[in-house]
Amino acid sequence: MKKEKRSNNIRKNAYDFDLKEEEKIYKYVCGRMTNREKKKMSENNKFTSYGCWKKYIVDKYENYSYERLVDFSHFLNQKIRNIKLEDDYWIILIPVTLAIILDKFMNEFTEIMNMEINSILHGIINLFAISIVLVMVIFMIAKLGIQLVKVREQENLYKDYKEIIDEMIKNERDT
Repeated sequence: MKKEKRSNNIRKNAYDFDLKEEEKIYKYVCGRMTNREKKKMSENNKFTSYGCWKKYIVDKYENYSYERLVDFSHFLNQKIRNIKLEDDYWIILIPVTLAIILDKFMNEFTEIMNMEINSILHGIINLFAISIVLVMVIFMIAKLGIQLVKVREQENLYKDYKEIIDEMIKNERDT
């Protein structure tokens, strides 16, 4: 974790690319930000359209040399590759985890259902145990789903950013 944070700081200084800040801006542009998050954002970074956001990036990097833009494009390309690995990891992990959790849930459920219910209290306890396990399953599904969405949003950020930088490279090369 420290190594990744250090790497992001080095890149932030080299390319003026702060991933956390750029994610916030991108999330706002895509309309995926909560009202609380919106209030914390600087008004200068609240872009209402893709075109405004693109202009912000072009203005930010217009003074970069051709070589530096190419290096930045390669940096973004490497980030996209890294994200794809993480995306593949989550795509594999989610079904495996769900299968294990559902297997455990079904085993517990059948065990509870096979018990003799001697009293109403015993029945309530069994129902409570099933409810807790079910809540845990739903929580795990939600947690894994949120992580997968985050990875996909980050990949889209890198791809869109790279597309704009590559367009700048093409324009620089053509002039």
